[in-house]
Amino acid sequence: MPGHPPYDGKADQRADRRGPPLSGRPPLARPVAPNKREVREPAIVRNSIGQHPLRRVLDCAREGGHPSASDLRLVNEWARGPVAAPQIGPDFTRTSVGPDPVTGALAHIARKSAEFVTGSELARVHSCAGCTLLFIDHSRPGTRRWCSMERCGNRDKTARYRQKRRT
Repeated sequence: MPGHPPYDGKADQRADRRGPPLSGRPPLARPVAPNKREVREPAIVRNSIGQHPLRRVLDCAREGGHPSASDLRLVNEWARGPVAAPQIGPDFTRTSVGPDPVTGALAHIARKSAEFVTGSELARVHSCAGCTLLFIDHSRPGTRRWCSMERCGNRDKTARYRQKRRT
């Protein structure tokens, strides 16, 4: 499937069959995101995503606007933060050494966001027609409408089919 799918935990399940993961840590005991059928979008989550400085900067870049100085200052401050450095262990396992995990993750996300907002893929970012997520459209014509055909596309097609059957 083209694009950047959400994390579903299957990579960790596959890692169990192949041996230990490269990070040197055991696989996650529970996937970060629930099963696709269990995914819900409570209003509080939808509203908080739209209020995040990274999302506001991205929206301004997509719409050709100018982000607020406070949002830019905050995102740039996060991007300057320290990130974890990969290290090779004595048994050739990869470990990470650096700041606390939250600071390192936030710095990594802010740096990638800065690269993304100033890069060429920004024109391929679309809002999903079925939810509040954004996705990068890697399809050849660039006309993809949903973040996931299994989730939002199926909902939309089912709703249109039911509407057609009612009339």
